Amino acid sequence: MIKNLGRFKQWTGEKFGGAKVTLQTEDFQKLEQETEHRREGYENIVSACDILYRYLLKKKPSPEDNKNKLMPYEALGTCLYHYGTVFPEDSALGIALIHLGQTETRIAALQEVLANEVKNKYMSVLESGLQEYKDYDSLRKKLELKRLDYDSKLNRLSKAKKEKPELEQEMQGAKIKYEDTEHDLIQKMAYLQEFENEHRDALLRLLEAQCDYHSQAKELLESIKQDWGRGSSSDPTEVMGKVMMARNDSPICTSSSIQESKFEKYRKASFDFNGQNDDEISFKTGDLITVIDEIDKGWWVGEANGKRGIFPVNYTEEYDDVHRRRDSVSTNHSNSSSESAMKPRRTSSIRQRPPPPPPSLSSPHINNNNNNNNNNNNNTNHNSQASLKRVSSIHYPTPTSTSSQPLPMPTPMTQTISAPDVVSRHHSMPPPPPPPATSVTRQRSTAIRPPPPPPPVRSNTITNRVAFE
Repeated sequence: MIKNLGRFKQWTGEKFGGAKVTLQTEDFQKLEQETEHRREGYENIVSACDILYRYLLKKKPSPEDNKNKLMPYEALGTCLYHYGTVFPEDSALGIALIHLGQTETRIAALQEVLANEVKNKYMSVLESGLQEYKDYDSLRKKLELKRLDYDSKLNRLSKAKKEKPELEQEMQGAKIKYEDTEHDLIQKMAYLQEFENEHRDALLRLLEAQCDYHSQAKELLESIKQDWGRGSSSDPTEVMGKVMMARNDSPICTSSSIQESKFEKYRKASFDFNGQNDDEISFKTGDLITVIDEIDKGWWVGEANGKRGIFPVNYTEEYDDVHRRRDSVSTNHSNSSSESAMKPRRTSSIRQRPPPPPPSLSSPHINNNNNNNNNNNNNTNHNSQASLKRVSSIHYPTPTSTSSQPLPMPTPMTQTISAPDVVSRHHSMPPPPPPPATSVTRQRSTAIRPPPPPPPVRSNTITNRVAFE
């Protein structure tokens, strides 16, 4: 406590009074100033190396996966590699991306090695030197305390009126401690100067580590540069040419291919059909229908007699294009003949029409015709013509069967049938099936022969597609 009080009095006397101060030698002061300046620069180097080390090992979340943290070069190399796998194997860009991505990943590994070299071979030396400077700073502070203690006891001894051996001994003890601390400080400053050689060797190892890093990275980059451009390059004109060639080769590009695909399928009417809606086409038996689209199992889109619309498939049958061309040739040949030759053909064709189905016995027309045949045999021809007209006007109920297959065509007759033959044949054949209990959803007009099952009920999808076309 008394020692600290003496130091305080000496310090205040030096600051505010004219107390005597023990000064260091000029060489000591010069060495101390040099050491102090070097210490400041040395501490800055240590801080900069710590920043470099953290930078070399700095990791950020990867753009591909925010959960994993990668080094900047490693993240770049991974993204380049994954993007290169999107392209074909012979793509020049894909090969370049993959190779450069692998190289960037290797450079990231080299960077990690460099960071370890900086840490182990240079920063470890700097840390030991930094500890020496801390010891130097502690000795400087200790020397200042010893000096204050020595000066305070020296001033007490000089102010004493009588000689006091104890004061002389205290002053000599403080002087020895002061000189020992000064010697230690001088030794520390001398060691710090010698440490500069060790620091230079550590710098050489740092330089070699950086040279290895950059040389290996350069070799990797140079190897990629030599193989640069390998693979097929994607020329925009070449790609456009391929696209245009593919478009020209496509069957939907030429008008001729459209025309062929449009008229490559036909249907021939097996029965008469009268369309009741605007989007339905009407046709007669034997008409040729061009198929445009098959939109449903029961209804197709076609064109007949200059009108386009939908028609029931079960009223038609398949028709080969070869038969169509053969019919067109025969039609052109028949058109070149004279009108006189065409009239007998029309008459014969009328005579060869298939006979109508037998009417019901309960029909009043047939009963009246039978009575007339029994009473008057002289007017047979007149009554036969009237009977034929009445029979042709009879409408039979539409069958309720749901089968989509058309009924077989009856065998055509080659000679005219008279009324008595019709009546006599009618008595020997069974009557037609009775009408269904419930009416069909859509009534269709019947042909001379019994029609097939009614067309299926149209869905909204069919109507919408036809309206769109």
